[in-house]
Amino acid sequence: MDGVESWTSVVAKLGRLVERRMQVVLAEQDLTAGQFMALSHLASHPGCNRAELARALQVTPQAVSGLVGQLADRGLLDRTASQPGHPIALRLTLAGQETVRQAEAVVEALSRQLLTQCVRPDAVPSMDGAFRHVLNRLVPRSEEHTSELQSHHD
Repeated sequence: MDGVESWTSVVAKLGRLVERRMQVVLAEQDLTAGQFMALSHLASHPGCNRAELARALQVTPQAVSGLVGQLADRGLLDRTASQPGHPIALRLTLAGQETVRQAEAVVEALSRQLLTQCVRPDAVPSMDGAFRHVLNRLVPRSEEHTSELQSHHD
């Protein structure tokens, strides 16, 4: 590519930059970016289990177990066994709902700030939509590709 950085490298750097900025603004809420993402997912998917949460966040089940433990210890989520032998359902407590509501407002403000540094304010919705479109198109394919790679290594 003759000195031009690959698109995937640029996206990876962008992801790290955004996560660092999220860590700063979420520190006021006493949350990490990972904790926020878990709470946000649980707010829109109440009752999901740890495996589903791990897939949604694109992290390992071990990482989710740590996040769930931290959030439960803080009283932000409940772990409920529906039936013996079934996965434990995760749900936000009232405190968790309030925490995610406040944190989402802070993260939304950060999102707008970052995008308006890059594009005209009237283009922010289009950029937001474009990022979501790319993510929605790649996540299922990424999971399929990961499964294919893992099966070739087994």
